[in-house]
Amino acid sequence: MIPVILSSAVTSADAFVPRNGVQREVGALPRTPSHHAMRSATGIGAKPMDESTMMNWNAEPIPVHVALQIGWNLPADVVGAGVYGGIVKRDSSGKIIIGDEWPENNQAPPAHNPVHSTGPYLDFSKLTSSNRGYAKIAGLIQRGSASELEALFQSAVGDGEREKLANLVMVGGARPLHMCGMGRGGDTSALIDILIKHGADVNAKDNYEYSPMDRLASNSVAGNKVLRSKGAVQGHQLPRGVPQWDSDTFDYTGPGEV
Repeated sequence: MIPVILSSAVTSADAFVPRNGVQREVGALPRTPSHHAMRSATGIGAKPMDESTMMNWNAEPIPVHVALQIGWNLPADVVGAGVYGGIVKRDSSGKIIIGDEWPENNQAPPAHNPVHSTGPYLDFSKLTSSNRGYAKIAGLIQRGSASELEALFQSAVGDGEREKLANLVMVGGARPLHMCGMGRGGDTSALIDILIKHGADVNAKDNYEYSPMDRLASNSVAGNKVLRSKGAVQGHQLPRGVPQWDSDTFDYTGPGEV
């Protein structure tokens, strides 16, 4: 259910992320928990849950019935903003707070991420019915509007803030270039050009150690020709490891996140 709408066939209720960190085809995330999703969240043989059941995850006050709509839906092999592309938890200075990755059962650790069990996580307090937990720039990329994306960058103050926005860290360690690959087919070359123009790192890794090229390739999204021309490679060709997510490099308080 990981979210990013990059083709006209997808709606904002859709999500997209990969089981085992490998992006799968975009699938619709049900507005109410399905029987299969409910069983996945509670576990076979577990006692039934109701709307008062809360997640036990990073001290975020998330009801499990909501978590089912923004987290993992393993039967459908899709994810929501709680797993990838959502607004990350930050302190008052804009520094990313590290916590557990989203749990596979949508209730409590362990995380489903097979590579890194901790990283940037969702700030549930920022979720609204309109943003569904996703960062603003992710929503613009989902809509595929190059003009809106450029306008967002022009609203940032100076080249320094624009470069930070071009490399904005979202849930799952996703950056705007990764989100360009979180759809179902299509061509995001124009969006990629804008992001690179404003300083996006073409070899940034997410918390699954995937590069933007990996995300585009896994969803058959055109745009890797542009990335390759700027020196982009696949994640396995880069040194092992992910960035220090709570370093000053990723501090941010500007436009484009909320």
